[in-house]
Amino acid sequence: MHQGPERVQNREAERQADRFAAAFLMPRADVLAHNLRNASPDQLIDASRRWRVSAMALAHRLGELGQLTEWGYRSACVELAKRGYRRSEPGSQLVPESSQVLEKVFAHLRASGSGVKAIIDSTKLTPEEFNRHVFGLAKTVTLGRSEGPEVPTRPNRSHLHLVSPG
Repeated sequence: MHQGPERVQNREAERQADRFAAAFLMPRADVLAHNLRNASPDQLIDASRRWRVSAMALAHRLGELGQLTEWGYRSACVELAKRGYRRSEPGSQLVPESSQVLEKVFAHLRASGSGVKAIIDSTKLTPEEFNRHVFGLAKTVTLGRSEGPEVPTRPNRSHLHLVSPG
């Protein structure tokens, strides 16, 4: 949606992408047909399974469609957050979809010796965008100063001393 030379990277671009994704995953007519006006958090959790989206995403979409008042939306979000639905979907069996094509592309690139940094450079994505798009098909990227693979270092614990009871 926001690719190419005019690529926009700001909150407005993110908002537009989120609205597009919501409309794509939860079509207006389908959501309205399920009569979720003033849905409770339990109804949101149950209904979110139909579209395979988070309960928070469904609450947001219902707010956009005028099916939840501002107060109803805020109340639902607070309650869902209390239940652990802010960052994840407790008990969910949903697994992010992955691309068979991307999996084959990454396998080919790895076999030909191309590293993740080269892939990111050639796709013109930021490391954060890359990580969002690959859903675990490639190692998570954290770019540092080195061109090689990032090697985790042990924390310096020389200031710690073993104390025995007694």
